[in-house]
Formats: sequence, structure tokens, C-alpha cells
Amino acid sequence: GCSADGMAYICPAGWNLPTGPFLLRVLRCCQKYYHVRLDLSGAEAASERISDKAEAAALKGACETQTAVCVSLTREKKTAAPPKLFDLTSLQREANRIFGYTAKQTLDLAQSLYEKRLLTYPRTDSSFLTDDMGGTAAGIIKLLCEKFSFMEGLGFTPEVAKVTDSKKVSDHHAIIPTMELAKTELAALPESERNILTLAGARLLFAAAEPHVYEAVTAVFSCAGQSFTTKGRSVCMNISRASGAGLCGVGSITLSGEKGSV
Repeated sequence: GCSADGMAYICPAGWNLPTGPFLLRVLRCCQKYYHVRLDLSGAEAASERISDKAEAAALKGACETQTAVCVSLTREKKTAAPPKLFDLTSLQREANRIFGYTAKQTLDLAQSLYEKRLLTYPRTDSSFLTDDMGGTAAGIIKLLCEKFSFMEGLGFTPEVAKVTDSKKVSDHHAIIPTMELAKTELAALPESERNILTLAGARLLFAAAEPHVYEAVTAVFSCAGQSFTTKGRSVCMNISRASGAGLCGVGSITLSGEKGSV
């Protein structure tokens, strides 16, 4: 299949996927607009907005006995700049997004790590290090590459200059782990503290990395005379080339509603 964030399988024209069993669900909706969504072996492709529920239900019924054909596959190479280092606010937002921690919980955890000398001072509004911290940052990055299993075997050459700028540092520099991590087993820390320390360490690695280059992929399927669209990133092709049209078995078909203008 073609795997991607938010798009598990996409079937390009000329490539086949087997038809899966049907699992039909109808969701009651009271909103103005409706979508018919096709589950194509893991990928969800949605129709355009349909204002009439009966029309949407009819399309759903028509798709139940048909095969979705990939009629368009567009790839666009994009570049995303590395993120900045954490200040307190951005650390709190990321910890909430990933772990559900409140702002106070994150501050308390960061403060505890600071008192254990594993994290730099957390109450900062700076997202850079001072210019004289380049060597320190390089040493910590080397240590993180040894500590984090997801960095194993990767040839990582950090660009430390990206994270240093004394002119953008106020009273305290950005939040990063310290070299005390060399004396600490991550697994020995409480899970919540380990999560925060890992976030801060990973952010240092990301911030010193090259820009992220990825492919934005948009696939359009045709089923029952209507178009269905799905999107994803960084697609990896793992399926064999086959002749004929790009066909995907429809695993499930869902009718859902969405708020629209009155």
C-alpha cells in the first residue's frame, strides 16, 4: 500500500488493491451539508459537499455496489522549515497537544526536571540559545542521539547555528536538556517527566536539522459518477505495478454531516 500521515493506502492509476468486505454505516445528521466517505482499504476519500440528504443517501447507495477508480494523483514537493526551540508557552502547547497536560502540569514537570538538573530553566520566553552555547548544544545533541532509540543508525549532522542567536535571548535562553542526562536512565524517570524531557530533547534535534522535505499527495477517486478526494504526505510506494485502471475495493461507505452557512 501507499502509506502516509492521514492516508494509509492510495491507489494510483494502473495499480490495484483487492476489494474488501463492506461495512455500511449511516450517521444521522441534522446539518446543512453532507459528505459521503469511502473507506478504501484504510484511506478515507470524501465527496464534495451535498446539500440534500436524500441525494447524499442515494450516492451512498450507488457506491455500495461499485468500485472506486483513482482518476488523478498529484504530488507536490514541499519544504517545511525546522521548528524553533521551546520557550515555556510553546512547550506547554505541545505537551497539551500530545499528552493532554495542562499548562500548570507542564510547568510543574519542567520545574521538577530543572531541580534535578536535567532541564534548563523553564520560565523563559526565548526560543534561541546564546551564541556562546554552540559547543554545549552540539554536545547535548550528540548525547541525545545516543539516548534516543529513534536516532539509532541515523547519520545526523546538526546545524547548531540555527538555534543560537544572542540578540533573541532575553533573561533566559530556550528550554533544552542538560548534560546531566548522561548520568540518568530515561526509563528510571516518572513517565510524565520522561515525556517532557523527551519533548525538549526531540525539539533540539529537530531545530538543528535540515528543512523537512516531503511530498503532499492528493488523490481523486471516481465512484458512481462522483469524485472523492483524499490527501496525505510523504507517500511510499509498496505495491506492485499492474495493468488496467486503478481500482480500489470500498471497505465501508459513510454518510456524515457538516455545518454550513444557513
